[in-house]
Amino acid sequence: MAPYNTYSCSDGYVAIFTAAERHWQSIVRLLGRPDLATGSDYASTVARAKNMREIDDIVGAWTIGRSKDEVLRLLNEAHVPCAPVQDGAQVACDPHLEARGFWVDIDHPRAAARACRSRPSDCIRRQAGDPQPRADAGPAHRGGAVGDAWAEGGRARQAARVGCHQPVT
Repeated sequence: MAPYNTYSCSDGYVAIFTAAERHWQSIVRLLGRPDLATGSDYASTVARAKNMREIDDIVGAWTIGRSKDEVLRLLNEAHVPCAPVQDGAQVACDPHLEARGFWVDIDHPRAAARACRSRPSDCIRRQAGDPQPRADAGPAHRGGAVGDAWAEGGRARQAARVGCHQPVT
């Protein structure tokens, strides 16, 4: 598969995944390069895999002059699988992770109250409507303000939320 990589934009990076021939055809149209659809070096998945580095250069030349949002919008409109590449601060403030219970608040001994990554199994349980972590979860999941917040159905945790998470380093 090609393109299948991360590409620089004017303000960050995007990941592009062409998993099907239709994705390649859409990229070719976006690039304004119909020759890539029929040229022997790019006409098949096997040929593109052999020329992956050159395709990365072509796609990268297209993305570098655009913002992440523009590239993502154009690729989404063309039904090409893609995603933004987030930095640490963007991950810490991601509303989708927050909504899925990825972060839990802990009382850190050196850094006061902080957000900490939850275990995937606990995220799934909360999405399924079970606010309680597994019984064998660590003390950060059971005790203190976090345990109290879960006991209240998460209301206290949500009310206490100010701004976005700061990762513990």
